[in-house]
Amino acid sequence: MSIVSFGVNAQGADVWYFGENAGLDFTSNPPTVIAGITGVDGSAGLMEMAATISDDDGNFLFAVSGNDIYSADLAKRGSTHSSDNAGETSQGAMIIPVPGTTDEYYVTTVPYGTTPCNSGSPGFTRVKVNGITGNNITIVSETTLPTSNIAHGQMIIPKTDAITGEVLDEFWLYHHERNSNNFFRYSIENGGIVFDQAIDGGGPSFNQTQCADAYPNVINFMKSNGCYNQFVIGNGDNVYMFDIDASTGDINYQNSAGPITQAYGIEFSASGKNVFVSTGTTGGLSPRPIYKIPVSPGGLTGSSLGSPTQIGTMSVQRAGGM
Repeated sequence: MSIVSFGVNAQGADVWYFGENAGLDFTSNPPTVIAGITGVDGSAGLMEMAATISDDDGNFLFAVSGNDIYSADLAKRGSTHSSDNAGETSQGAMIIPVPGTTDEYYVTTVPYGTTPCNSGSPGFTRVKVNGITGNNITIVSETTLPTSNIAHGQMIIPKTDAITGEVLDEFWLYHHERNSNNFFRYSIENGGIVFDQAIDGGGPSFNQTQCADAYPNVINFMKSNGCYNQFVIGNGDNVYMFDIDASTGDINYQNSAGPITQAYGIEFSASGKNVFVSTGTTGGLSPRPIYKIPVSPGGLTGSSLGSPTQIGTMSVQRAGGM
C-alpha cells in the first residue's frame, strides 16, 4: 500500500483500505480494524495496488484498491488509468493533492504490462472531491504519460525553494526505466503532470530477469526519507541509496547494501537513521528474514548505507510491502 501525507494534511493517512475487505483506522490507539472494500478487481487475487486519502479532519475521502477507484461509501466509481492487470503492480498507485486546490487530487498509476518484458505507459487520473459521504467524487480526466517501459514503483516528493528551503505546493514524481539506470522525472503542477527529463542516476541498471517466465515487469520499491534528502530503492537482492535535491529534482547515486535475498518492502524509521527491508517476492521457504540497514549521515553531504543486520523473521512464504 502507498500512503502519502503532508504537514498541511496531518490526518490525511488516518484511514487505510487495501486488498479485499481489509481496513485500519488510526484515529484510535492502537489502530482499529475496520470493514474494508469488497468485490475488488485484482488480477489473480493479488490486489497489490492500493492507496487511500482522508481530509484534514481524518474523514475518509476515496481509495484505490486493485484496478478501481472507490468513493466515501466504498462503491466503485471508475477504474485507474492503468488497468492491464495493474492490481498486481507493487507500489502502483499514489494519491497527491493537485497544487493550488483544496478539493482535487491526482491518482498516479504504474502499469503492470501485458506481455513478457513489455509494459505500457504510466498515467494519472484527476479526481474532484465533493463532500465526505456517499458518492463524493467525480473523475475529471485521465491522462497517459509519455514514458513507457518502466519498472514497478514510483515516488513523489515535495519541491523546495532553492534559497529558503521552504516546502512548495508542487511535487516531483519519479519512475525508473527498465533495463537501464535512467529515472524519468515529472513535475506535478496544477495544470497536470509534466514530463521534465530522463536522468542518469549513476546507479545500477534494473534489468528484467524473468522474461522466460512471462512476467512482464521488474519489481522495485522506492521510498524517500522524511528526515533527510535521500531515498532508497530495493531491487533484486540489494538496496540502493540516492541523494536528492528537492529544489532541482536532481539525484545522485551513493552506494548499495546487500545481499538481501529477494529484497521487497522498504521503509525508513521515524528518525530517518535506519531502513527496514522485508524479503521474499516469490514463493519459497518460510520463515522470511527482516533486515535493518543503518543510514549515515543523510542528506546532500553524501549518504551511505551500512551493513544489513537481520532483526527478525516472518512466518510466511511471500513478503508484503512495508
